[in-house]
Amino acid sequence: MFVIFVVFMILRALIAAGRSPVSSAADLSRQADAYAAQRNYAMAEQQLQRLVKIAERQNGPNGIEVGIVLRRLAHLKAEQGDKAVAESLLQRVLSIQETNLGPNSLDLIQTLDWLTQLSHARGDLDGSIALTRWILAVRAAAYGDNDWSAAANYNTLGLLLHEKGERESTVWAFRRALELREKHSGTAPDEHALVVSLNNLGICLMQQGQTEEPESLHRRALSIQEKILAPDSVDVAITLNALAEVEAVFEIKS
Repeated sequence: MFVIFVVFMILRALIAAGRSPVSSAADLSRQADAYAAQRNYAMAEQQLQRLVKIAERQNGPNGIEVGIVLRRLAHLKAEQGDKAVAESLLQRVLSIQETNLGPNSLDLIQTLDWLTQLSHARGDLDGSIALTRWILAVRAAAYGDNDWSAAANYNTLGLLLHEKGERESTVWAFRRALELREKHSGTAPDEHALVVSLNNLGICLMQQGQTEEPESLHRRALSIQEKILAPDSVDVAITLNALAEVEAVFEIKS
């Protein structure tokens, strides 16, 4: 009787405190979301850490469910500005995804993209470039070499290569982005993205001393912008400035 009385008292104390003696994974998940929404990061992290332990017990340390919770934990750390821990967690997520899903799974893309941004933020250009190439390989394996949605990744690769100073590779990446966007332009054109590719390629080619193709690219970009933007738009001004620089170089050469 005494044991039953003690258990009853413990349960009553827990209920009075607004807690249950054992929280389910679903409860912990809801609590983590609620705390995160309140910006109570310490409590949100505590619930997610408990979820990680539950997932590890049920599915092993490399279970895909573990990776799902770790991604949430990484997002929480990133929100707090702790990018180093967020990156470390995402590296583990990537390893779990690769183990369970294979290196060419489309589910890897979001993690790879996030890691690319974090890697670039700490100045690791080589790492960022390698991750972006991995994304492109995954897309190619799934959709082939003419996947128009890969244009944005080629543009990112071009920007990274340009930052590293690899001019020829930069031109190749920007040209691939432009080719893919041109192929898609007949169905559901993203004219803003097309302008970006035209100007990026034009600027890089001009930096290599070319003038004829850059001028043509910038004029195409300007023609599109005149249809979709106001004449005093900042983007129009950028294209006009790039075109003026090409014409100035052409005059000097002449």
